[in-house]
Amino acid sequence: MAEDASFAELVALLRKDSPAVSPTPAVGVARAVETAEPAKPTEDIPKPDQLKRFFESAPVLLAEVRNLFAEINRVQNSPRQQKIFEELEQKVCAVKNLARLPELLPTSQLTTALLGLLKQLASKPANVTPSTLRTAGGAVAVLEALARPGTRPDLVTTPSPRFLVVDDDQVSRLAVALALRKALPQPDLAAGGEAALALVEKQTYDVIFLDVEMPGMDGYELCTRIHQSASNHTTPVIFITRHCDFDSRAKSTRSGGHDLIGKPFLSFEITVKALTFVLRNRLKLRHETSTFVKPDGVASTPEAAVPPGDFTGSFFTCAPSHLQFLRNELQAVRQSTDPEVREEKLGNIYVSVQSLAWEAERAELRSISRLSSTLQAFVKKLLETPDSVAPSNLDAIADTLDLLDELCVGELNPDLSSPALRVLVVDDDAIARRTISAAVQVALTQPDTAESGTETLALTAEKAFDLIFLDVQMPGMNGFATCSKIHETALNRHTPVVFITEHSDSNSRSQGAAAGGAGFIPKPALPSEITLRALTFAVRGGINRRPPNQVREKPEETQPCSV
Repeated sequence: MAEDASFAELVALLRKDSPAVSPTPAVGVARAVETAEPAKPTEDIPKPDQLKRFFESAPVLLAEVRNLFAEINRVQNSPRQQKIFEELEQKVCAVKNLARLPELLPTSQLTTALLGLLKQLASKPANVTPSTLRTAGGAVAVLEALARPGTRPDLVTTPSPRFLVVDDDQVSRLAVALALRKALPQPDLAAGGEAALALVEKQTYDVIFLDVEMPGMDGYELCTRIHQSASNHTTPVIFITRHCDFDSRAKSTRSGGHDLIGKPFLSFEITVKALTFVLRNRLKLRHETSTFVKPDGVASTPEAAVPPGDFTGSFFTCAPSHLQFLRNELQAVRQSTDPEVREEKLGNIYVSVQSLAWEAERAELRSISRLSSTLQAFVKKLLETPDSVAPSNLDAIADTLDLLDELCVGELNPDLSSPALRVLVVDDDAIARRTISAAVQVALTQPDTAESGTETLALTAEKAFDLIFLDVQMPGMNGFATCSKIHETALNRHTPVVFITEHSDSNSRSQGAAAGGAGFIPKPALPSEITLRALTFAVRGGINRRPPNQVREKPEETQPCSV
């Protein structure tokens, strides 16, 4: 009955001519509403002031919601989880109460749907899965975009959204269709790949829900072929499957899928996912069809909108929130002692970084694409041996995410091909030297090598290097002393030096920092970590060497971003 009541409220809000309805706060919401609303009735407050209050208060509340989602990922299956869901309902309901104006109808619609999903999650711990949490988190990201001026009130309903459900199992197909049509238009249905392809050639869809395991053409192949069609080459595809491991999610991303819902699914999960993707895509196209409403209620032209056809601009708009998600997942890995939780979070990072690399490649941001792909390969190696994940491995991921954030905030795309980078590898052990050199060559170029501190100083006196990998334990002059002397040379005074050593205790790290080291990789080092470190330093060096105004390249066709 509670679910039906939530759907009834959502249906009312999804009518084209429906104004935002009066709030009916759930139990325990009063305190959050009081902090978001003044004591004076909103009907007595001028509309411009109500809009201003929403655009000032909603982002703050949504930031708190995002932090709560980050916490709930760390406390699954604990008494704290129920408390967090209560806080989430309070905060989301407070945002909904602030959005009671017709101008803010999309926010009312999405918050109502999200509250329905949160109630389903709070009512039964078994409903809390990585799939449902991703769905709820995705809705919060869209709400943050809606909490800025400029959204059309009829964004969801004009034009009426169209959905396609593809599943060879009739029961599953009808179950998805029923979940959709509780609040949204009746979807088209297809029992297999050929029937689906016939439909996508005739009709453009807003979202396609697609089963993976089907006879003949499976969902992955069908997804690829759907995106080859003229009318649906950018349509979001949501896979619905029993296989929710990170390999399945990675395969769905490679085939062009935008997200994945695990079976069995919740009715509100389908609704929230559908609304989220409809809004995401239409928000990216709003500069073509809408005017912006500022907090004072005056319409304005979309001066800050991404220009039509600017694929790169779309990437830089989406990337910061995606990188924040990655940092949250990495923090969860650091804090958790549960091997299953750590593996799940690393899997989330792997899939999300793959999506980031794919979007960067489409935007022709070569440095970001290479850096993301190299990070993905490193995380995959960690997933293959989760018990051996060390703090230095997580530090390497964090450093790469920081660099990606720097690139995205500055909208930078440094050229790594010119001039050619020069790297030096120093190790008295021939096998270690060859291993490190091979890992460097994967990312950059064939490095120079040296066997001792004395030979290193001779080379650095003659050549300028962009990066030096340096062993610590060497006969004669050790790595720390060598590093100090390298930075006394005219050509390599500021060259970053990364130590690679069997001694990774705090005393050794302190010595390395005192000697001017820029990084620390304990032995035995993963070649993929060396590759990642080499590329990270190369890209950072490329930022410093970039010519003026080397930021963005020629815009391409606008595409929805799935990062």
